[in-house]
Amino acid sequence: VKHQGLLDDFRLMWKFDYSAEILLIIGAMSAFFLYKFRECLFPEISTRPKDHLYTRIHGVWYDLAGFNHPGGPVALNLAGGRDSTELFESHHYLMERKRLMQLLGKFRVDDKVAKALEFDFSC
Repeated sequence: VKHQGLLDDFRLMWKFDYSAEILLIIGAMSAFFLYKFRECLFPEISTRPKDHLYTRIHGVWYDLAGFNHPGGPVALNLAGGRDSTELFESHHYLMERKRLMQLLGKFRVDDKVAKALEFDFSC
């Protein structure tokens, strides 16, 4: 029997005809997917600055990409791309309301952008 390389070794090891090829393909596809979408899946490890970090609080859209949050980028990325009203309220209950809304107001997005960002949050 002629030895044909690595795939034969995997077949012998797993004792199935094509399980080695399937495992290699699944592994390669998983690695590619994680590499290709790493910044979407794990935004807190992103090395490039984000152009926008949109979130909705009390029905108003904000772009927090330029905000240096005391909780760091992980805290901000938890709010990105979704309605974060509950998250916002649960973490800022001790701050003076007027000061908090004044600070947040600096990051409010234009109405045209806000209209384009609207999507269904019910899922």
